[in-house]
Amino acid sequence: MKNTMLNELKKWKEQGLLRSIDYHFAGFIETLGGDHLTVLCSAFASESLGEGHICLPLSEIPKKLAEKCRRADPQQTLDQFCSQYELDVLQKNSDE
Repeated sequence: MKNTMLNELKKWKEQGLLRSIDYHFAGFIETLGGDHLTVLCSAFASESLGEGHICLPLSEIPKKLAEKCRRADPQQTLDQFCSQYELDVLQKNSDE
């Protein structure tokens, strides 16, 4: 199986870390040609909407990612996850 962001989101969904609708919205974005970052952010934006927020501040994306990574696989660091999916921009922003 190819290692894609959608596969990672599926694992999160199966672990109860992501709602099914958030996963499927991200899948829809992937079919439109979304890259790893776009697919991930679309899942987080959908999740945020489900929590009653009408927007997702960009500063929250690295925080949400760090939380999901810790809960999904305590052995994997945020740096490893970002490197695996070429999310260096989030890695830089999480340090600020």
